[in-house]
Amino acid sequence: MGTRRPQGRAASGERLVKEFPVFVPDGADHFGAVITVPDSEPKGLVLLLTGTGAARSHRFQLWTRVARALSEQGLAVARLDYEGVGDSTGGIREIGLTLTQREAMAVLAFARRAIPVDQVAVVGNCSGAIAALGVAAQTPDCIGSVCILTRLLMPSTVNRIVISRRGSRLASFVRSNPLLHRVSQPFRGRRGKPSENVTISFHRALGHSRLFFLYGEEDTDAYNPKVKDSLNRLLGHHSAEERARFELQVLPGGSLSGFESLETQRLTIDTVVGWLTSCFGITPDGTREPSRAAQT
Repeated sequence: MGTRRPQGRAASGERLVKEFPVFVPDGADHFGAVITVPDSEPKGLVLLLTGTGAARSHRFQLWTRVARALSEQGLAVARLDYEGVGDSTGGIREIGLTLTQREAMAVLAFARRAIPVDQVAVVGNCSGAIAALGVAAQTPDCIGSVCILTRLLMPSTVNRIVISRRGSRLASFVRSNPLLHRVSQPFRGRRGKPSENVTISFHRALGHSRLFFLYGEEDTDAYNPKVKDSLNRLLGHHSAEERARFELQVLPGGSLSGFESLETQRLTIDTVVGWLTSCFGITPDGTREPSRAAQT
């Protein structure tokens, strides 16, 4: 176990938060992580998971900004570098999402030893969203999971090409041309089968946790009519009470892939922070909502 000196920050009108860079042991290796805490007793703990290969701060420091915003609302937040990335040692010894879930569970357990809390939540983006579902499924006291750009269906060959070329000049040209953009729609994300990695974790997590799927309006390779049908079939296996725990939102203004625009970043941060504070029953002023028993 290792820690480094905490870093405090507070801007005008903001609550003080503290950031603790830590090293989480993993056999002969370690994971680099940062735990952000409020200047008061935390009301809960949130784990942030990036997509494959992204550093713990995420692109445009998005996870750093989310962590600080959540801590200003009274929540502790942990974010990590995956094995072989950033401050984490080692190399990729396994293939697939099992490794990511194992790393996430190790950092979550470490953070919970340092910060005893009764409830946790998890946020993941892209492949990290699938790992987040796995963490929620394995954690009985997880009360919420935010899954950004979750790919419910295993991508077809065409879908993989669309994803890999998304940030290219060609993709930008197609998006800017109304005719080409419309013609390309039928080829984006219409094939593939539900991924077992998602469906098993989805069912287990929804048994005890709220789930929030988040997409952008241009993310048609990840969210489209076939995905809607698959989600409806998955939800059909659950009771009305469990189905009520599932929410989905499509943000306006483009794609969440890469969080390219400032407006997309702002919308994502505001939406994630707002949903999580609601999960933990935190009011806008950072206090907990009274329980139903106290209100009667």
